[in-house]
Amino acid sequence: MKKTLGLCILFLLSVFVYAQDAKNEMELLTQLLGMNKKAMVADFVDLPDNDVFWTLYKEYEEQGKEIGEDRYQLLIQYAENFVNHSDEKLEEIMEASIRLRNKAEKNLETFYLKIKKECGTKTASQFYFVQRFCESTLSANVLGSLPIVEK
Repeated sequence: MKKTLGLCILFLLSVFVYAQDAKNEMELLTQLLGMNKKAMVADFVDLPDNDVFWTLYKEYEEQGKEIGEDRYQLLIQYAENFVNHSDEKLEEIMEASIRLRNKAEKNLETFYLKIKKECGTKTASQFYFVQRFCESTLSANVLGSLPIVEK
């Protein structure tokens, strides 16, 4: 799994750096991450014999896609003109960022509980931690490439 995840992250980062257009970049990242995440989840999670896990996983990914797109657009908005943003604009961006982060956390918690109910605690905890790992790794790399507000 570590090898698969490492290759996925390197590939995603290269796409993020070299993509020409923000909309195309987001669509490509979403497709690549979705395909690779599903493979990583399949490698990491003890799956039940029935398809209930994948049904819930698909629902989780669909709900998370909108949150991810909103977060991405917010990062683009911040990065495009970070030096010239007023305090009011920065406050607006920060409030929206915090709301989206909370929404993503609530979504993960909701699906942890659904998966736990349908598939058991072990499967649900594995789902939870692989999702957190993927999100944290991607976030660290994306946020590491953002400009910081200058003094």
